[in-house]
Amino acid sequence: DTLEAWVFFLQRRDEERHALFFDRIAAEVLGLPGTTATERRAAARAHAPAGLLELFEVRLPALAAELAAGRAALEDGVSLYHMVLEGIVFAAGQRALLDDLADGALPGVREGVEHVDLDERWHIGFGLRCLMEVQPSPDLIHDVLAGAEGAAAAWGDAVPTATRERAVDMCVRRLAIAGLTEAS
Repeated sequence: DTLEAWVFFLQRRDEERHALFFDRIAAEVLGLPGTTATERRAAARAHAPAGLLELFEVRLPALAAELAAGRAALEDGVSLYHMVLEGIVFAAGQRALLDDLADGALPGVREGVEHVDLDERWHIGFGLRCLMEVQPSPDLIHDVLAGAEGAAAAWGDAVPTATRERAVDMCVRRLAIAGLTEAS
């Protein structure tokens, strides 16, 4: 459908803008080595918790390959990307970053992260809407919920426990409000 294609285009544009923003932080604020975004990502990788690397370098590419080969359904991709990565992992990381930036020392960075957070909320809502339309199997939703705490924990000690728990609770709540689970 044309509307969905347009929304996917807008999301991709947002993700590219987010990548540029965080690369600028890597270069100008964190001073990560490298003259290109690729070099700075490689430098940042050394500081990334193993759980994040597994999600983004193993699970996401594997699922993308399965989707491309026709061995996975769109709702599998939507549940991983929108509900788990954006709805739990990014939400927890961005909330922790915003909490760290609450002291006002880097107001431009905080404002930028707030804008990214607003975009991600919209993306999560879009993913939730997609799931509502396809009515995925209860097993898929169960798998999202069963892996929610592990996904939030991918940050390791970089994200406080309460922040991780809040991201998981929001995922559970969103799925329940959408009628994809029973309210708990």
